[in-house]
Amino acid sequence: GASAGMHLAIRFLDDTIDDQQVSRSALQQNIVAPALSAHAIGKRKQSWSGLMLGYAQVDSQDMAILVRRLARIIEQHRNA
Repeated sequence: GASAGMHLAIRFLDDTIDDQQVSRSALQQNIVAPALSAHAIGKRKQSWSGLMLGYAQVDSQDMAILVRRLARIIEQHRNA
């Protein structure tokens, strides 16, 4: 369940990508991927850009499709 702590953090090396915008766009497509910067404090807030991905309750058959959808969302924000 949600308390199992099954998460993967990915960082964006491209500092032009706004992780909070990516997170909102993903949520519009029913993908919950909280922005890492929302959990950072102080000076780290600028360097902690990325997403926290929970996968404990994602069916393994759906994983590849969801990863491709998320990759497209990230790519759209990189080119914005």
